[in-house]
Amino acid sequence: FDSSVWNQSEDVGDDQIAEFKKSSYYRTTAEILSNEKLISLLSSESITITLKLHFRLMPFIGAFRDIENDFLTIADPETDPRPISQLLRDAAVLITDYSSIMWDMMYMEKPVICFQNDKPEMLGERRIENYGIANQDLPFPVCQQASQLLESLEKIILRDYCCSKHEIAQ
Repeated sequence: FDSSVWNQSEDVGDDQIAEFKKSSYYRTTAEILSNEKLISLLSSESITITLKLHFRLMPFIGAFRDIENDFLTIADPETDPRPISQLLRDAAVLITDYSSIMWDMMYMEKPVICFQNDKPEMLGERRIENYGIANQDLPFPVCQQASQLLESLEKIILRDYCCSKHEIAQ
């Protein structure tokens, strides 16, 4: 997941962490990454998710420690200094929201899932009417709900992490 929705200063205390945990971004991310169906899928396929937070979210990295488990690692710069370019090379699939790194992953012919559950809010915050590219024009799945995200991830795993012909043709 990669997001730039949350803007705060670098110095955060327990009060700010508690407030961040109330945010839609955190609650949705925690709900998905703690989903029993996802954990079962990860376990059965021996898959680990690496969560790389957007640099603006790094002050809140501690909030995500609560949901870390055997199948979820947090890419903390202190313990995992790999640059984003290396993380993308190491990844089998990317789940992101609106980040332009989706195009880097596509260039490497690796699957991408866009999880855009907050699109109306994102557009409203930026005072724009659309994102510039219609969902149907994106060469990878765009999901608005956690169930769609899990279904898309399952399909990608069943394809042995290969992009579908539709995705590659784009």
